[in-house]
Formats: sequence, structure tokens, C-alpha cells
Amino acid sequence: MLAINIGYSPRHAGLPPGLRAPRPLRRRRIWLILLVLAVACALVAAAVVIVTRETGRHLGRRCPATGCRGPAQRAQPPRVLIDSARTYGLSGPSALTLAGGYLWVTNSAGNSVTEFGWRRRNPVVRSGANYGFLGPHAITAGRNHLWVANVLADSITELGIGGRPVRVISGPPLDTPTAMALFGARLWVVNSGADSIAEFNADTGAPIASFTNYGLSNPDALAVSNRRLWVANAANGTVTELDAATGSLIATLRGLHLSDPVCEVASQTRLWVASEATGSITEVNTVTGAVVRVISGPAYRIDGPSAMTLADGRLWIASTQGNSVTEIDEATGRLIGVLAGRPYGFAGPSGILAYKGRLWVTNLTANTITEILPAVPAPGRSGTPGKRPS
Repeated sequence: MLAINIGYSPRHAGLPPGLRAPRPLRRRRIWLILLVLAVACALVAAAVVIVTRETGRHLGRRCPATGCRGPAQRAQPPRVLIDSARTYGLSGPSALTLAGGYLWVTNSAGNSVTEFGWRRRNPVVRSGANYGFLGPHAITAGRNHLWVANVLADSITELGIGGRPVRVISGPPLDTPTAMALFGARLWVVNSGADSIAEFNADTGAPIASFTNYGLSNPDALAVSNRRLWVANAANGTVTELDAATGSLIATLRGLHLSDPVCEVASQTRLWVASEATGSITEVNTVTGAVVRVISGPAYRIDGPSAMTLADGRLWIASTQGNSVTEIDEATGRLIGVLAGRPYGFAGPSGILAYKGRLWVTNLTANTITEILPAVPAPGRSGTPGKRPS
């Protein structure tokens, strides 16, 4: 009835002659009413959105204190930066360390070392005859100096903390040096080609002793913990424990879980050994020499482990074949997560280093370095939104 009354009225029946009755307006008016209603609904919806946004902003400011589940509490993804070969002179980057406020990266294919600020400033490529780099691989730092192992030259290059070449140590007992560790004024070097470990004076570079009678077999990794040297023997699946002050043999660790050990990392009381054959991590108490646990399983995705690092209660493992990085809780061995995929740009990751919430991974086949930074703090949290941490 409402539509009829609007469209046509009985008053139109008695119009004077010459005047036409108006056309029925029912359809036109219905469309007009629908249009008005649509506009009104749109205005109401817009008002609701504005009010919701403003309310959300205020809730977001209160969420950190009240514990509500507002936008401010959503986990922020880490930021990933990839340093290119063109900018940083990278050519087969294999290992890295931090010294003097700078990152130092060995370029095994470029016979050079790249030095740049860990805040991504002022890259400098160190190369030339004075350095004697030839297949530089392992690198270690201490006592305001750096040492670089040249696998193809059977030598060690020593640099000052500013990058100045100090000396090149060559000749016996060096033979395919693959790993180094500093203990006080002693520099210990593992020789994969000679199945030996050599001791040098870190201040003068003079050789002190060489040990070959400890069952060393293709030693490939070295770590220091609790005044002990821990040498991983890739060929016979053992770890040789030596006195770091004298080089004397203490014990030899064996077990199926140690098959093909290829890299190590240590804290003051713990040693972690990565096995390439089993894709596992063996944790050892360096005070007692006992195995604490064996970390393994498909979820960890440890495939071709190449390097490990410790920081902030986390153990990080780079896997060359898996193009991934596994993050593990240092205290419990629990898996935290696996970093993999295109956003990270991993391609043959060979070296890894963590410092102040940042993680660097050298990509051997891509000639890049992947740098992973903490997420930007959400509004209302501590820190300045959008500002990179120092």
C-alpha cells in the first residue's frame, strides 16, 4: 500500500480539463529511496570504521601494559639485508669474525679479506702480495690481531686490528691449515693435510711444537673450552681432547653420533659438534667430557652443517646443502625454528656469526652476505619505531 500511495493518489482523479495526470512515480521513487538508503548505509559504515580505527589506536597504546591482543602485540618478522659482491668485494666468502668493531670476511676465491663496519659502513677489501692470501679460509681474532689460514699456500697471514699486514707464517709444520684457535699467547692450528695440530707463539709467529701422534685423522675443526682443545677428526669420527697449555693428550671421544664431525663451537663449559653424516649435533660437557645430549631429527633440517655460532642463549647452525639456518635453544636443545627460503638468500651458507641480536651468514656460491636484524619495535614498545638498532 505504501508504494501505491506514493506512486498514484486519488486526488489526481478530479483534475481540471487540459491537464494530464502525472505518470506513476512508483518505480522512480523506489529507486530514489534505495539510493538514499545506500548512501546512508555507506556513511554509517564509514563512521564505524573511523571509530574502530581510533579505538584500535588507543588500545594499541595500552596493549603492552594490559596484555590485550591488539595489533601492537603481533610478532614482527625479522628484517633481512643482503650484502652484494659488487659493494663488498665478495668472492667465495667462506668465514667471518668480529674484531675492532669491524666484520672481517675471508674470500676464498678472491684471495682477499673484506673488512666493513658491522653497521654496514665503509667496506675495504684487503688484498695484494703483502698479505700472501691464497685460498683464505679460517679466520680468528684476539690480542688486537687477526690470523687468516691460507689453505692453498700452507700459510697463516697475521694482520693488525686496523688491517695492516704484520707477517706471513709459512713452511713446516703448516700443511693445509683448516682451523685455528687462540689460547692466551698461543695460536693453535689444525693441519688437515698432515693430520696434525701445530702450536705457534701468537706474539712472534714462531713455531713452538707440532703433534701428530694423537689419532688425528683429517682434522677439520677446532674449539677451546675449559682450558682444553677439542679437535674434530672428520675421517675417523672422533674428537681429540688436548690440554690447551701443553698440547698433551687427555682423551678421545668416540661414538656413532660423531660420524664425520665437520664443525664445532664452544662456551666455557659446553662443546657442540656437528656431524655431516648423521645431520646431528652432539653436546659435550667440557668439564667432565661426558655427552650431555644428541640433537637430531628431521625437524631440525641439519643438512651439510658448515658452521655454528652462539649468542643470547641460542645455537645457530648453517647448513650448506640445505641452504638454511637452524636455531636451537642452547640450554635445552629445543628447536626454535629453521630459517630458509627466498627472502633469506641463502646459497651454500659457509660461515655464520651472531652479535647483539644480529646474524650474519656468508653465502659461498652467491658471493653475498645475508644479514638478519631484529624486527622494528611496534608502536608503544621500548625503542624508536622505524629506527635500526645500534
